[in-house]
Order: sequence, then structure tokens, then C-alpha cells
Amino acid sequence: MHPGAPAPPGRADRAVPANTELCGTVLRAKEPRHGNRGIGNPGNENRGDEEPRRPRSRGSEERTRRGTPMREIATVVDIAATPGHVWRILTDLERYGEWNPFIREASGTVSPGGRLRLRLFPAGRRPVTFRPKVTVAAPAQELRWLGRTLLPGLFTGEHRFVLTDLDGGGTRVVQSERFFGVLVPFLRRSIAATAADFEALNQALKKRAGTVPERRAEPAAGSL
Repeated sequence: MHPGAPAPPGRADRAVPANTELCGTVLRAKEPRHGNRGIGNPGNENRGDEEPRRPRSRGSEERTRRGTPMREIATVVDIAATPGHVWRILTDLERYGEWNPFIREASGTVSPGGRLRLRLFPAGRRPVTFRPKVTVAAPAQELRWLGRTLLPGLFTGEHRFVLTDLDGGGTRVVQSERFFGVLVPFLRRSIAATAADFEALNQALKKRAGTVPERRAEPAAGSL
């Protein structure tokens, strides 16, 4: 995870990246149709039913218009809490260590242009520290940051949390990341393994939202 102007999210299928197809609560990657021979991953594609039972993560790999390798992973979780409540948990960086199994240490400014310091603990791998830049911070809608290596073009990651208010109550969280750079083809296994870390974060976020009381709206001045 290298773990970034938002349109207000509407339906869940509008909240996911353009090259990712949302089937029920499953994200299934579309393989590129033209060019990129040998880059896609058709052998692992899961056709499945039209309405899968549980959210599962998927990845896709293609090339940008400039020919830079790109790979994407995405995961989904539905949480029985309001988008505002989920947003407050995601942006309360100082408390990440209390619930987040993946990003256990976090600090910085959650606003466009702000810098974060994130200490990641991927399962089975060494901890790593990133200092990404926040590019989108739309309360109760989207949090996005962008991180890159020292040398431009080698490895860049754009991480997103997109929150959608479900009609029946609750929030759908789509956590995704797009990886760019010449090192992407050589890091396919590491990138694919990151999906499990995303899933762990999602489930921990869901649990946290259920154990921390939601903040009630304060009454307007003069009201009873």
C-alpha cells in the first residue's frame, strides 16, 4: 500500500473506479480489451453469479495512456452506521492503534494538501512507513491520498475510501488503491497480498463503528 475532485457519491456503482465493475457487493475487475498482451490476469477471473453473496476483493492490471503499468485492488464492506460516524473513525488518526490492524500508527493533517505519516503492518511482511499527501477529504464521502517513491515513475499508489449512504440505512465503504510505475509488474504478488490487509482493515472498521457510540447532533440554539 503506497498509500488519493470528488463528485458526491450517489449509487455504489458510481463510487468505484472506472475500470472496476460492481456486481452486487463484489468488485470484479475488467481486463483491458486492447493491447497489453501478457499483462492481464484472465486465468484468475471469477465470473460468478450476478448477485454474489459476500464482498470479495479483486484486482486488475493494465497500462495508462502513457504506457505506465497500472494495477488496482478494491474491497467492499457494508457497515451499520452513518457515513458521518464512519468518517469520524477514519479521520481520527491518533486512535488508529486502538482498532486498525493494518495502519497501526497514523498522524498528520486530513485536508487537501495535508501530509500524513502512516506506519503499515502488512500481514507476514515487515512494517513500512509512508508519508502520502492528502488529495481529497470530503467529509462523509471520500478520503484519498497519494504516495510515491523518491524517483518519479517508479512506484506510486493512490488510496481511496469512498463512503456511500445506503438507502436502507448504513454505509457502504469501498476501499481501493491504484498502483502506477515501472515497478508494478515486479510487485504483483505483494500488491495482491495487500487485498487481505484491506479486508482486515474493513472488518476492523466495521467492528469499531459498532462499538463506538455515534455522536448525536447537537440541538440548535433556542430549541427544546
